[in-house]
Amino acid sequence: MIDRIIKYEHHGRRVSVRRSLKGRHRSHCLCWICQKFFPDDNGKNCKTAMQLYSLCVKCGLVTPVWECPEFAEKSCVTCKHEHLSIFGEPCYSCRKTDREFNTEWESKE
Repeated sequence: MIDRIIKYEHHGRRVSVRRSLKGRHRSHCLCWICQKFFPDDNGKNCKTAMQLYSLCVKCGLVTPVWECPEFAEKSCVTCKHEHLSIFGEPCYSCRKTDREFNTEWESKE
């Protein structure tokens, strides 16, 4: 069954999106867990990400990246091993073993 389509304002344009996908871009996009992604620093940011973002703004799109030849996984902020550390949070393994984070992260999973 397909979700209901909703409309909202994005990059100054009226756009359509499936209700269940609105706001989920970051949780699907490789950029947010890539060592080369610095969205607030154009001088350091990935050139591919910047080109894609420019296209998104120009055309009013949201495009999560699922495949990328430039991808380099970020290290976990707690254990420093290379495995998923979304938005600078401890990785799943560290959240499960670190009592300091356990209560806070359990509610998100």
